[in-house]
Amino acid sequence: MKLRVGLLILAGLVLAGCKTGVLKDPNDPADAGVLAPEILRRNLKGVSDMLNERLAAGEIGPRRYQGLIEDAAKELLAKVNIDRVDPAHAWEYVEVLRTAGRWEDVERFAKVAVKSAQKTQNADRLVNDTLRLAQAQAKLGRVEEAIATARTVYGAKPTDAAPILPATLYEIVPAGRGKGHDPELAKLLEDAIDCHMRTIVDANSDAGKMFILARPTHVQRAWSWIVSLYRNANKPAEAEAAAKRAQAMMSQFGRA
Repeated sequence: MKLRVGLLILAGLVLAGCKTGVLKDPNDPADAGVLAPEILRRNLKGVSDMLNERLAAGEIGPRRYQGLIEDAAKELLAKVNIDRVDPAHAWEYVEVLRTAGRWEDVERFAKVAVKSAQKTQNADRLVNDTLRLAQAQAKLGRVEEAIATARTVYGAKPTDAAPILPATLYEIVPAGRGKGHDPELAKLLEDAIDCHMRTIVDANSDAGKMFILARPTHVQRAWSWIVSLYRNANKPAEAEAAAKRAQAMMSQFGRA
């Protein structure tokens, strides 16, 4: 049976709330329990695309969507012997493990991915995988460690710094807030804004154009979070000062 057929059956059964494994594909290069990461990710993307259609149609809500996509990831990971994963591909499994909410495994594999990136001197992977590691540590309640981990890549070259603010804003800070370190997270996020402002992209590429277009929105949202974090930590003076810095920076974008 073709992979796409197995995927459709998996998707249908997941939507029905049933437990099942992914049907075996004879062309699957899985060997001794190690499912090829590109197939693993493609399977999950197929389920995600289908669920997004159901979500957009109003057939399921956001909470149901999240539960179903987590279930699908867990079903797929049941075929993987994660102890035999090639370090060069560890980052790909991290993405599926994050979707499944298996944060201890995310941390373990992200550490492997970071070491692999360091060994191969892959700056892009080093930044991304380090930020994934920080998110996992924050999810596991070790916020101080997460902040320290994230900061190890804040000195990335301007051409490598693009992932820093989005990961900090949408992943690390939400995972760590309310755990006794909100002021430190606010400072981390402000430093991430600095990374974002100095980021250099190819303005002629589609990705570069999208980055430049979205930059004011990400920065504005980050400042809003910073002010909120200080307020939640009962630091009104710091919140007011941050609000003033935000206004000054946003004026550069023509926003108040």
